[in-house]
Amino acid sequence: MLEYVLKSSACMIVFLLFYQFLLEKENMHQFKRFFLLAALIASLVIPKLVFTEYVEAVPSTVSVVPGPAAQQVELSTAQPISDMDVVNWSKLFWSLYFFGVLGFGLRFGSHLYQILHRIRKNQKLRGKTVTKVLLEEQLPPHTFLRYIFLNKEKYEANTIPGEVMLHEETHARQYHSFDVLFVELAQVILWFNPLLLLFKRNIKLNHEFLADRAVLNEKVNTQKYQNTLLSYLSRDSEAKYQSIKMANAINYSSIKKRFTIMKKETSKTSIALRIVLLLPMTLVLLYGFSTTKTIYEISKENIPPLIIQEGASREQMKEYNALAKKYNQFLGGSISKKEIERMTYIHNLMSDKQRQDAQPFPSLILEKWPPQKSASREQMKEYNALAKRYNAMTKEAFHIKKKEVERMRYIYDLMSEKQRADAEPFPEILEPPMPPEPPSPDFTDPEAPEPPTFPAPITAENQIGHIKEVAQKGAIFYLEGERTSAAKIIEILQKDGPMNIMTRHTGDSNFVVRVSADSEVPKK
Repeated sequence: MLEYVLKSSACMIVFLLFYQFLLEKENMHQFKRFFLLAALIASLVIPKLVFTEYVEAVPSTVSVVPGPAAQQVELSTAQPISDMDVVNWSKLFWSLYFFGVLGFGLRFGSHLYQILHRIRKNQKLRGKTVTKVLLEEQLPPHTFLRYIFLNKEKYEANTIPGEVMLHEETHARQYHSFDVLFVELAQVILWFNPLLLLFKRNIKLNHEFLADRAVLNEKVNTQKYQNTLLSYLSRDSEAKYQSIKMANAINYSSIKKRFTIMKKETSKTSIALRIVLLLPMTLVLLYGFSTTKTIYEISKENIPPLIIQEGASREQMKEYNALAKKYNQFLGGSISKKEIERMTYIHNLMSDKQRQDAQPFPSLILEKWPPQKSASREQMKEYNALAKRYNAMTKEAFHIKKKEVERMRYIYDLMSEKQRADAEPFPEILEPPMPPEPPSPDFTDPEAPEPPTFPAPITAENQIGHIKEVAQKGAIFYLEGERTSAAKIIEILQKDGPMNIMTRHTGDSNFVVRVSADSEVPKK
């Protein structure tokens, strides 16, 4: 969000500087009107533009992470929490932003209501193109949409000059109020950006240039017209009736520049030169403040065999530590399901060394987020959409997005056998390796380390200690033949006392722990 605000502000500054030095004092008001509106829109859109570049690539290997094993946990005491860590800065800033939107929105609504109320309660004289609203208040003439607001006493006495009427009718005929409403709404959303005030000032000032030019084109004497404008200036009315700032009205701040522009003439060559300079400036902004995304297309025919990622990557470790720290210091509020899934996924990828160096897995997750026995309906829908897209890719344009593959593999491992049978087939090029067969009872690995043994007598306490120890080494747990988590086994041991536990090494880096009820094991 901050990056977008900075980029859009930079674009606004460049456009405003271009306007200030090359356009503002030139007699090309129709072009300037559309330039200012287009510049404001472009400043908001350019930072959001993403240009995608497709590059054919032939990698030497395609690295895909394996699916997560059973949920593994490390129970530990949370780190001390500082006051700065407790503050949810993101929520604080968003709350402040929405309060600002509310405040500016109420201000906008209040001004709009005042104008509409003024239209409704006063006498109206409808014409072919405009409607005159006769006011009791001593306000200067001003225009909003097709309504021209005039003092009733002066209008009936026929003391309002024809040049002033023509000036206000120009505002109405050229729909200047739509420009003002647009920039007012933009200011409600981007209330914190002072550059919007400069855009609004320049847009309204250019409206005055347009209306003045329309009057002078009728061969009105310039000196006489300027004296007429001076006679209608009133600071008191602006201070008292703030809503006229949403309309097009005669005011002090613009009068000096308007008098200067009335005498200014711009040659066609000068106009053409300034328009030509606008093109390279816009291209520079597009290049500097948009985003370029490169997608490497890999032909299926050139994809080598998959390799399995060993441990979590540096980026994944950084992501995990940030999430784990957040939930280790968690004091209340909502828990993000996607964040927990992501944290669990990366934790299961880690090597033993990475787990020792990383933030401890949050213990509160075990209480609030028990392991899934199968994929949810939403996860199945997400998996099927991804798998269908990858299965439909042609050989000529096949590319892999790492996060999508990780997500597919995560959901695939959560599925039950029935869900896998009903789901879209896992994309052939990404097909995960089959899980190893359980070792036979007489299987021994001469190089395998000796599994931890229990001290006698067998108690629930030392069994819990054993479960925690092998969990930290990435053990896989089964309860009565069904895969489960260390947390679940610890919970049963604490409730029912000691059980029969068999720990074996499978020949790879993991222990397999099988737990079952056994009447011969003494209870506490």
